[in-house]
Amino acid sequence: MPGLKSARHLTLPPDRRRDLAERVRQARQAADFTQETLARASGVTVQHIQRIERATANPTLTTLYAISDALGVDVRTLVARGDLVEPDSRGNLPLSRSRALAEGVRRARQAADVTQEYLSQASGVTVRHVRRIERGEANPSLATLCAIGDALGVDVGTFMTGGSPGGA
Repeated sequence: MPGLKSARHLTLPPDRRRDLAERVRQARQAADFTQETLARASGVTVQHIQRIERATANPTLTTLYAISDALGVDVRTLVARGDLVEPDSRGNLPLSRSRALAEGVRRARQAADVTQEYLSQASGVTVRHVRRIERGEANPSLATLCAIGDALGVDVGTFMTGGSPGGA
């Protein structure tokens, strides 16, 4: 489609990168981890963690899950807007992460009563990538999820639960 960016060319806006950087840094320090300790525990390179904390990286959801697992925090704590989102009382999600993400995006899109094609146009994410995300076949960047969330008027944390969307 003309005018649509490839998902790999989407980047987080500077305010969201700074917010993510601060949340990762705070969670790392609360766990009493150095960047090197976090790198070893998460399997993410020290350089990538440094870029995330400097707000210059565009991490994928897989990277954020690796970091959140190593730190013992819910991934929504790192990506949600506003106040920190605490994990719900259910603990672990009943679906795999990619399926939970797929279900969360699909439900939010359906609640907004829009097609995948409309979401593609509104978010700047290709319709093919939207479909792959909804099937659980993609590893979208946080920038891609933010673009989709903004287009649907929901917080990215909504996608992490596979549940019903709330407001942004």
